[in-house]
Amino acid sequence: VRTPLFWDRRGPLSDALLPLSLAYAAATYAVEALRPPPRRSQAPVVCVGAAVAGGAGKTPLVLALAERLLRPPRSHTPHILTRGYGGPQR
Repeated sequence: VRTPLFWDRRGPLSDALLPLSLAYAAATYAVEALRPPPRRSQAPVVCVGAAVAGGAGKTPLVLALAERLLRPPRSHTPHILTRGYGGPQR
């Protein structure tokens, strides 16, 4: 895939937007610098996700993994976290 030719051209519009892009870059850098470092979990973590929002089979996979972890000989207690689906947060 080739980038559009206008991305490499300079002109009045790109010159006018340059200060805005520098301010945006500085703000992004500041937010990242102020963000607390990630915390490491004491327990093993499995994250199930996909680039596709729906219909990729994530829920059945999570249920199968949880079911498998509950089986002997090494029965574990899986915990499933979700951000929810649709609607307002409560």
